Amino acid sequence: MIDIHSHILYGVDDGCKTMDDAINMIKECIKSGITDLFFTPHYSYRRKYTVSYEEIEMKFDALKQEVSKNNLNINLYLGSEIDETSQIYNFLKNSTCHTMNQTKYVLVDFGTRIADIDDICYELIVRGYIPIIAHPERYTYIDDIDLMKKWKKTGALLQVNASSLFSNGIIKKQASLLLKNKLVDFIASDTHQNNKTIDFLSKAAHYIEQKFGKEEAIRLFVTNPQKMLKS
Repeated sequence: MIDIHSHILYGVDDGCKTMDDAINMIKECIKSGITDLFFTPHYSYRRKYTVSYEEIEMKFDALKQEVSKNNLNINLYLGSEIDETSQIYNFLKNSTCHTMNQTKYVLVDFGTRIADIDDICYELIVRGYIPIIAHPERYTYIDDIDLMKKWKKTGALLQVNASSLFSNGIIKKQASLLLKNKLVDFIASDTHQNNKTIDFLSKAAHYIEQKFGKEEAIRLFVTNPQKMLKS
C-alpha cells in the first residue's frame, strides 16, 4: 500500500514530536503493509504551522538516514498538506511549501473555513497543478454531492481518510456516498501519532476489496498513488 497523507515527520506540526516517535510510527506503517509513505506536514498561517521549507527538508533527510540505519524497508516521500489560502499559488511558486514528491500534485485542506473549492482548484489547475482535496468528507459546510462531482469535472482529485469509513454520523455517511458515486481517488491514513489510524488503512483496504472489488482497492491504494512516485 501507498499512504499519501501522514503527519509523521517529527517536530513540524501536530504530528510526531521526536525522531523516536516518527521511527516507531514508521515501524507500525511497515507492519500494516505500507511500502511507500508520504510525509505531508501542515502548512497553515491560520494554525501557525509555518516551519520553513529548508527545516522540513533537513528533518526529512535526517529521518531518512535514521530509517536506513534501522534497516526499515519503506520508501519515503515529502509533500505538504496546505491549508486553503489566497496565497497558495505564491507559496508553491516560491517554494514556501512542498508539492507531492516534487510533482504537479498538491494536497490541499479546505476544512478550516468556508471556501469556494471549485474556483481555487480551477486556478491551481490552469497554473499546471493537480489539486488533491484532503478528506472532503469532513467538511461540515459541504453537503451537496453534485458540488463534489463538479470538483471532479474541473479536474480535482479527492482523498478520503481511512478512519472515516469506520466513524459515526455524517463523516461516515459522506465517505460512503463519495465511494458509492466513484468520486474517491485515494484513501490515506492522515495519521498523526496514533497507531489506530495506521490500522484503519489496512482495514479500509480490506473493506474496499470486499465491497467494491480488488481492482478498486488497487486503484485507490496503489495505482493512483504511484503516479506521484515519478518526479
